[in-house]
Amino acid sequence: MALKISLVLLFVLLLSKSLFVDSSPMLKRDDDDFGRKCGITKNSIEPKGLPSILNPPAEFKFLLYARGDQIYKCNTTTPQKSWDIVGPKAKLFVNPQKVVGDHYFQPTPVNEGRATWNSTLDCDHSSVIGKINQTYRVEPENIPWLLIQTTKNEGENGAFSDVKYVVRTNTKGGVPPPIGECGDKYSNNELFKSYYTTQYWYYH
Repeated sequence: MALKISLVLLFVLLLSKSLFVDSSPMLKRDDDDFGRKCGITKNSIEPKGLPSILNPPAEFKFLLYARGDQIYKCNTTTPQKSWDIVGPKAKLFVNPQKVVGDHYFQPTPVNEGRATWNSTLDCDHSSVIGKINQTYRVEPENIPWLLIQTTKNEGENGAFSDVKYVVRTNTKGGVPPPIGECGDKYSNNELFKSYYTTQYWYYH
């Protein structure tokens, strides 16, 4: 009888411990950092080394990394053949393991802007749309750095809600094929996806 009571008491003790496990480590995850917009604005230390032409008249807010494709379309219908930009299709990262958003073009301009960055997290529904303000040419194998001015913000109290400028910098890849391949190797209206990586610096 005494043994049976002891086993029951042991079971109750173990059950009580399992019900009251300290959950504080879960509260320290980046995903739960609502005070910093779900962790999107975690990279808030301002980088250095921007060319003066790309310095915006605003305060640095945060940095995101991106990787994806720059999509081009072969155009042979004009006197001068061209690779026309269709738009980017890229993911935005706080770090290599954490995707926080998408980057793409609007189908039609919004106040002259098409480039769009938006959060894909449930705790942040903000986005920003912008147009190119300045271009800074780099190596020919890499797409240029850009200063982009906001034309519209969406979402309240989100990471992108008050962004006024976006700077594209530290680009790798993303360029179209040689112009001679349009109409030869690639037919009219054929799409080409060019992989690229970059950083986007956001200012408010």
